[in-house]
Amino acid sequence: MSRLSLDAPLVGRADELARLLDRFEQAASGRPGAVLLAGDAGAGKTRLVEAVAERVAGVGALVLRGHCVDFGAAGLPYLAFAEALGDHLSATGAVLPEALAPLLGAAAPPATPAPPPLDAVADATAVEVGRLRLFEAVAAHLGGLSRQQPLLLVVEDLHWADPSSRDLLRYLLGRMRRERVLVVTTYRSDDLHRSHPVRGLLGELARLPHVERVEVRPFDRPGMARFLAVLAGRDVPAGTVQRVLDRSEGNAYFAEELFAAGDRPGVPDGLADVLLARLERLSPRGRQVARVASVGGRRVDDTLLAAVSGLPRDELDDALREAVSAQVLRPEGERFAFRHALLQEVVYDDLLPGERRRWHGEYAAALVAALDDATTGGPAAVGGSAAELAHHALAAHDLPTALSACVRAADEAVDRLAPRQALAHLERAIELYDAVPDAAARLGQDDVDLHRRAAGLASRCGQVERAVALARGALDRAHAAGDAHREGTLQHRLAQHLIAAERTEEALEHARAAVALLDVDGTATDAVVREGPPHVVRDRAWALAGLARALMLAGAPQARQAAERALAVAVEAGLTDVEADALATVAVSVADDVAGAGDPEAVERLADERLVQAVQRSRSAGDLLTELRASVNLGWSRHHRGDLEGALAVADDAVERAGAAGLLWSPLAVELRVLRRLARYMTGRWRSRPEADTDLAPDTPSARLAAIDLYVAVGRGDEAADAAVERLVPLRGLDLGVQVVVDGCLAELRRWQGRPEEAADLARAGRDELARAAGEDHLGLVWFGAVEVAALADVAEEALLRRDETRAGALARRAERRAAAVEELVARADADPHPRSRPGLEALAWRARLRAELARLGPDPVPAWREAVTAFTSLGHPFEAARCHLGLAAALLASGGRVSSRDEVEALVAQVRGVATELRATPLLDRADALARRAGLAGGAEPELPHPLTAREREVLGLVAHGLTNRQVGAALFISEKTVSVHLSNLMAKLGAGSRTEAVSLAHRGGLLPVEPHGRQGDGQG
Repeated sequence: MSRLSLDAPLVGRADELARLLDRFEQAASGRPGAVLLAGDAGAGKTRLVEAVAERVAGVGALVLRGHCVDFGAAGLPYLAFAEALGDHLSATGAVLPEALAPLLGAAAPPATPAPPPLDAVADATAVEVGRLRLFEAVAAHLGGLSRQQPLLLVVEDLHWADPSSRDLLRYLLGRMRRERVLVVTTYRSDDLHRSHPVRGLLGELARLPHVERVEVRPFDRPGMARFLAVLAGRDVPAGTVQRVLDRSEGNAYFAEELFAAGDRPGVPDGLADVLLARLERLSPRGRQVARVASVGGRRVDDTLLAAVSGLPRDELDDALREAVSAQVLRPEGERFAFRHALLQEVVYDDLLPGERRRWHGEYAAALVAALDDATTGGPAAVGGSAAELAHHALAAHDLPTALSACVRAADEAVDRLAPRQALAHLERAIELYDAVPDAAARLGQDDVDLHRRAAGLASRCGQVERAVALARGALDRAHAAGDAHREGTLQHRLAQHLIAAERTEEALEHARAAVALLDVDGTATDAVVREGPPHVVRDRAWALAGLARALMLAGAPQARQAAERALAVAVEAGLTDVEADALATVAVSVADDVAGAGDPEAVERLADERLVQAVQRSRSAGDLLTELRASVNLGWSRHHRGDLEGALAVADDAVERAGAAGLLWSPLAVELRVLRRLARYMTGRWRSRPEADTDLAPDTPSARLAAIDLYVAVGRGDEAADAAVERLVPLRGLDLGVQVVVDGCLAELRRWQGRPEEAADLARAGRDELARAAGEDHLGLVWFGAVEVAALADVAEEALLRRDETRAGALARRAERRAAAVEELVARADADPHPRSRPGLEALAWRARLRAELARLGPDPVPAWREAVTAFTSLGHPFEAARCHLGLAAALLASGGRVSSRDEVEALVAQVRGVATELRATPLLDRADALARRAGLAGGAEPELPHPLTAREREVLGLVAHGLTNRQVGAALFISEKTVSVHLSNLMAKLGAGSRTEAVSLAHRGGLLPVEPHGRQGDGQG
């Protein structure tokens, strides 16, 4: 008998083993990672993982291992992770962390916010909230374990992973930062057909920088010779090696089975026949037990196998012992597993249809008894889940049992925060409903309920159009039954699903129908609305709140009145959750209802008060999602009107609340974290380094957070700023906000680096892309306009220094055109009756800055710079205010240098230096020092300039002085554009210059420019 591959030394996989062990060493040092281990079935993936696990466990690492199982499209939620963590908790006797209870199928912890009802409508921002808390808990638990010892987490057979396990794996690998964790997943590459759900997941994961794909390839001839020698315990004849290699095509498992069969004439060629030959060596009872076990899957619980086989315990043990000895099965704790998944598949496929159906029926009967015992509190004979029962009942064609099990499985999946599986189970139940005569009596609910609940689950999964279709199905069935109240509640739910699908006109139609059907139309008094049983009053209140929201989204003038009526009913009825929802709608509709109001500031204050109330009421009701939604609106509203401190206070409080609930990566929390970082940047609370969670993952939330950090990186002139921008450029398309920040910051960075032509072109390109994506009225265009005009003014000043008035004039006209477009944009926005559409203080400040930059090309820029200083100072933006102070100082210095002006210049430069030093904004500090030297201020004396530049630097600067761009300079000197940029940065630092223009001026005064430029003069077009 050959030695089994799982027990034999690993051969022929030295390179793969070394790569895996190297990745583990990196993880153990605090650089987490993942390996996607691919290979055909039987290639040796499991044996390789076993070898890695043995090695790392031997040096003190913790190894957690879970397996995915093929139980159909829905599967068992989080099965691989539940197995890995559950086995560890059992082995160590550790207490189950409350937050992990849904993952392991235990009761949800009391502190966990109750999930919304199964039929609840979830908006786009709330889709993943419940699961995010669980995902955060799993990530935190693994991180905590890795702080004690390095951790290897193995997830086998990813090609069978259930949807929730795939989502959890995606989340964990996307959020890895500094944990000492290596995740290794195995999957069959030959099983991944074009539409396989794992293909998309693997594509996403492969783009992560810390994820590597390793393929276990078939043996070549030397590898096969070594492999067979290990199996035989001696060298194997070359002819045998070649025959096994040819017949197995290098597949390790097939080769092992062929070699075990003797590689003699008469041995079948097909893998299935070879594997069945091993089964045929068992006794009839042993074969029967193996066949029964194959119906249970790759792994089967011992007690379940005993219940299904019907054999006396001693006879079953004898049969199992024989199967283990013959290397068909192997024990794994309380379970028995087929030695290889291929063996289980072959044995199962060899069953006759009648046998297969009969044994599935026996499994279903055993699981029914077990689940009934668990429901009544009696002693359960076997473990199991409703999802397993549904799988076996469907295979046994027991439709009544399958129907009940599918509904029960949906409930279990909801409890375990697996909405996609719950939806799949309910949709299967809908398919079976008409085939079961007593379906409603059996379930205690009808097909209307199934459609309604499935619609809510589709909404929670983000499948908004599917939710609409299912909600319509529920409504159609209720209408046929003639139940007006029920039809009214379903009209309301359909309206909410249509809102989530951004189909506001249809939503408004159904919201109005809901109000009419529930007897709460405009003719009914609020007292009448509040009459009736509590559930009727609640339905009516929600219908009113839903109508108010639909009216608000449709821009209807009645929105505010409807929202205030819904609010009054909710307050009188004591419905705090409805009150919070209505308050949020009132706040928005108040801001919209400004026709004839006459006092926009009073309107904004009232909207602010309503949002504060909405936050408070939702907090009282324990409705965290409404609280976060109201906080998002409140925070951005304050930011828009220039109350940066107020916005920051709202964001700080809400992010803390989201973090305590484990929801930091929920869409609402990400929005609040973006606001918080932006407010911190603008108020001058610059961190010494970016927050820990800004490490970039290729998804929208990470990209949005990392983009905000660019502001500080560019403002500080960090050496890593270029790299940070480059990392985000490929992610611009994920989100419009990311695109705007990346484009604008890149233009600002090039201007700081003394490359104004590039800065102007980048700002113009960013402006054009934003206009195409969001329209010509997007107020972000003001920022791009200011950056472009500032860069154009830089280039124009260079042209004037060279007495190239033609080029300077062309640049000035381009700047004037851009400024005029911005003025028109701001005027249109200012005329809009809605406060939220009007330019806020930030947009007005950037408009003032644009005017000041444009004024640099006119006779007297001082007044414009004073207005810009006032604008950014009023906004509370110390960095931009300091830049404007420096612009004002330069304008005063250029105005004639009177004593009073020089005193003000000195004070302004000192102020700029103070801000730049506090923020560690090196480029701003350098420019302040350079201006001080030009003005001859204390501490700003000109450096001696005998020969500070290299010959190459003088050549570069000479060409720049004659108007050549970096690209043209590079072409003239036969060097790269990037090398030109490096030379410019170096010479500017040596000269203490803050710009190319200033560098040329200082070098000219110091006699450092070459007499004649190298090559021809530029054409002046940049």
